[in-house]
Amino acid sequence: MADDGVSEETLRQGRLMKLEAMVQKRKSNFEYLRKLHTGDAFWLNAVLIGEAEICDYMRDVVPELRTTRFFYLALSLGKLLDMPAGAVTVEALWQLIQEYEYHFANSAMQMVRYTTARNSECMYPQLNPREEGEEEAAKANLFRFGNEIVYLHLQTPHIAFELDYREVLFSLCDVLSLLYNKFVDEEIWQNSTVFDMLVKADSRIKHHVINLIAKELTDLSTQILRDEFTDLKSVS
Repeated sequence: MADDGVSEETLRQGRLMKLEAMVQKRKSNFEYLRKLHTGDAFWLNAVLIGEAEICDYMRDVVPELRTTRFFYLALSLGKLLDMPAGAVTVEALWQLIQEYEYHFANSAMQMVRYTTARNSECMYPQLNPREEGEEEAAKANLFRFGNEIVYLHLQTPHIAFELDYREVLFSLCDVLSLLYNKFVDEEIWQNSTVFDMLVKADSRIKHHVINLIAKELTDLSTQILRDEFTDLKSVS
């Protein structure tokens, strides 16, 4: 029994270390993305991306729909900041990510996810009475009321004015940093199920935000270097 106890404590401490490293890394990632879009920062400490380059990138490369996507994501994540730290926030984040991915998926993928959605007795799934023994199943599922998917956490209000991509991105990075502060919580690293859910949610945030922008900025930096080499050759 003692060996089992030591083993479990070791696992907990390992999760805590991984959690602290994850939070610190992501906060650094978000701050770095924010800094790069100010138009006076080096990508990977190698290529200076100036204001003109970042403006051209936002105008010519960033899809118009992304501004709306990031706005909805930032707005929805902001609501999670009012929740207590721990499992409830992790579960809400994972639910939000599934709703976000459904909302912006193509029609074929939406149909696949629609068929696996859980029936809701009303337009507001959070008001549904839970059946005994269904707590785990209810943690992360899409819900449908009638023939429509309804959301617990994703906010998709009508936008009556033009959004500024840079300001939206700044807000998204800020709210993500604040949210990640809530994850270094005993309830998360003590519970392997909650911890694993957070790891999955983190991988989706990395996919939808960090990796997406990083690839484009790498391409932009490569083009800047090519242009500089071309200018040097013409001078020589």
